[in-house]
Amino acid sequence: MNTNTRAFLIGLTLMLVGCAATKVTSIKSPGVDRISRNLSIYPLLSAPATLYGRGYPASPRGVNVSQMGDNVVITPPAETQLSLTPESQMLTSLISTQFSHLGFTLKELPVEVPSGSDAITGTDKKRNTFVISLNLLNQLREKYNIQTLVIGNAFFTDSPSALTSTLEKKVSFAHLKIVDTKSLDVLAQVNLPYNDTGEEINLVAQQMADAVAKLAGIEPSQPR
Repeated sequence: MNTNTRAFLIGLTLMLVGCAATKVTSIKSPGVDRISRNLSIYPLLSAPATLYGRGYPASPRGVNVSQMGDNVVITPPAETQLSLTPESQMLTSLISTQFSHLGFTLKELPVEVPSGSDAITGTDKKRNTFVISLNLLNQLREKYNIQTLVIGNAFFTDSPSALTSTLEKKVSFAHLKIVDTKSLDVLAQVNLPYNDTGEEINLVAQQMADAVAKLAGIEPSQPR
């Protein structure tokens, strides 16, 4: 069996296994009826894609959010280094597009560069943190009634394609937190459980957006 045939068979097997895998789940915090349909979204954070998810934590977790002075601070889970990657920016863009199709009012937030941080990734090199200005969130709330903030992270894997002998980028883990922009309380969470073979990025974007829509009382339409 040559290399191309072996890669094709591996890819086909992974695709069939992936079809039966657990998909996106969501949960609301106690006391939350539904989330707002007015959202702001911060670019998802990630790490470089690996072959079949190698090198990622055994049980990936979502990012943390807190307030520090005049900023909202986003920090990775313990022992995890995250940054903006081409894959995470692509997933953010795809989710944002789905949000727009679903009827959300959406504002995409810029990456703010804190003092002493990397100008490209927007991350504090010492603490691996990301910041969002509270002033910006206040302005969005007052001018556009943007009441919630979507933050999150995702991991990617280079997985054999089911149709060709090449490797393609797939999502092996994704997590979103929907946060109140005033209190910074976590209102809800959406999660794609870890799967080292990965899921198609377009499918993940649609499923994540649909899950958020249901949390807002929007019933997703037929596949878009």
